[in-house]
Amino acid sequence: MDAVELVQDDTSVITEVRTSFSKPLALAAAFRSIVRHFPPAPLRRVVRQMRRGSLEPTAAALESVLCSAAYIHFSADPVVAGVRLPAVWVYVDSVRLDLGYTPGPEWSPTRVAGLVRLARELRQFGAVVEEPWAQLIGTARC
Repeated sequence: MDAVELVQDDTSVITEVRTSFSKPLALAAAFRSIVRHFPPAPLRRVVRQMRRGSLEPTAAALESVLCSAAYIHFSADPVVAGVRLPAVWVYVDSVRLDLGYTPGPEWSPTRVAGLVRLARELRQFGAVVEEPWAQLIGTARC
């Protein structure tokens, strides 16, 4: 099964790209990179949660939230490489940054490529990506 088949299969039990980080600052940097793909409206709640006045969360602010055993969760339609994706949920806690999605036919190959790019972006910051996505992002063409 390739990434497109996985994401388009609305009977799939795989509905997220799960990752983990061993270094909090790497997690914070990955979060900061990922949020640039999302519209600002859902991030305002995240910013309030972080008690910051900026839409650019800093590593220190995110680390402060995560060290207090809190978590961050929001959903929006990100834009990756100029392509708007269907809703993607972002869940961040002290060691994880997961991307959730609802499988279905609205995930065209171009949109799946955007999700793969987000997963690869997380991996560039040191994320350990769980299977089956670990293998899929290594073989998908974007």
